[in-house]
Amino acid sequence: MKLMLKVFRVFNLSIPRSIADRLSSDELRAAIQYFSSRYNLDLTSQGVIGASIFLSLVFTMFSSFIVIKIFSLSLFSSVFIFLLLFLSLYFYFSTYLNRRFKYERSLFAKYSYFVLEEMYLALISTGSLVDAIAFICDGNYPKISGDFKEILLQCSSGSPPEYLIKRYAFSQPSTSLKEGLIAMVSSPPSTSKKLIRVFSSFSSSEIRKYFRDYLTKLEIYCLIIIMLGLLLPISMIFLSSLFLVSSSALLLVLVPIQFFILMLLSYFFMKQPIKPLG
Repeated sequence: MKLMLKVFRVFNLSIPRSIADRLSSDELRAAIQYFSSRYNLDLTSQGVIGASIFLSLVFTMFSSFIVIKIFSLSLFSSVFIFLLLFLSLYFYFSTYLNRRFKYERSLFAKYSYFVLEEMYLALISTGSLVDAIAFICDGNYPKISGDFKEILLQCSSGSPPEYLIKRYAFSQPSTSLKEGLIAMVSSPPSTSKKLIRVFSSFSSSEIRKYFRDYLTKLEIYCLIIIMLGLLLPISMIFLSSLFLVSSSALLLVLVPIQFFILMLLSYFFMKQPIKPLG
């Protein structure tokens, strides 16, 4: 993750701001703001879009040159492959931060209920917010426990825990965890329990929203697999007969490319499986 952020920062192609604003979305800006704050990097939407265009051009030129030289393709086929590779790579690079941001946001939302409940139990048992923070550090929650360890180190240096928790609440991506942490440090334990229950129910609705998004994404993945596995070969055979291209030569090129694309897509689709809690 940090490597990709550094790549976006180094390979920064200067493009007009108006073009970058058109190509970037609100979600990309939110992802850039989150990762810039989390990793102390100076990232902008203009820089990310420029780096995506630059990296896509470099990889497309190199890959297209190899493919064209090996298969001796015509001008039309070469232009088609170049555009296809460029658009695919640009989509991958330009949406990388969005995908990582959605993943981390769903991860924080998934564990927010458990974090709030355990913090409350530790807070009413010990009466110390620092002990409640230390309790979450030992919980082995992905991302969250590591962040709380840094908060605990800052508390040992003399920083007030209430200020650190509030600052962390606004820096992490989950809305339910943010509201619950703010309620915990802003209200006495006797009333914060009711507030945490409200935000816990909000957390479940937030998780359901991300689950619906995941199902939508899964349907799109299935459609892509069906298109590449069934519709693309039929279309290519039809085009070969239409333009009088040798079907045997087309099969020698199409079959390996199709298998490679399917394997590559299967790897990326299953790279971050959803793990059950408990």
